Amino acid sequence: MTELGTRPALVGIAGGIGAGKSVVSRVLRLRGYKVYDCDSRARELMDTSVDIKEALCRWCGEEIIDAEGCIDRVRLGKLFFADAGLRSRVNTLVHKRVREDVERFVTESEGAAVFVEAAVMATSGLADICDMVIWVTAPETVRIKRAMERDGMERDSVLARIDSQRHELEALQAHSLKVVEIINDDTVPLLSQISRITDSLEALVKI
Repeated sequence: MTELGTRPALVGIAGGIGAGKSVVSRVLRLRGYKVYDCDSRARELMDTSVDIKEALCRWCGEEIIDAEGCIDRVRLGKLFFADAGLRSRVNTLVHKRVREDVERFVTESEGAAVFVEAAVMATSGLADICDMVIWVTAPETVRIKRAMERDGMERDSVLARIDSQRHELEALQAHSLKVVEIINDDTVPLLSQISRITDSLEALVKI
């Protein structure tokens, strides 16, 4: 990481499924901050990167690319979750490209801080380039209800996803960077929690 003051602070937005990361990101955008969405950018990078497509063709066969030249995500998903070795190779490749893209995003940005939203902040390596991370949390019952209503997932599928993501907070806490919790349970005021974080970032830049 470069020294704060020579570039905007990079703040991660992390949290498990249904925690409400996207709500925090939306508030920050409305307040004028730039937020890098790893999920959407990863899809764009996968569909536009020749290297990624060539690697997927080697690992999965040429039929992994559809008639429009985009990745067949239904086919890839079936292979991805059935093969731990393939999953590791794809994640390593895509995470590397996303990290490079985030670093470019920060370099080209101005202001006190920019944000990056990612479900896997620690295991993707993004935590290594962040100055701090916001961990968005909510009670498990709330998270299950949100995910079922938003994504149409079955309860067991949501629980399995929650279980697979439990290590993320521990992994983040193992880093030397600061982790700040935001409670997004539809009861504790959200805007004041976000304001405390952005105010502290703005004050840090003025020192």
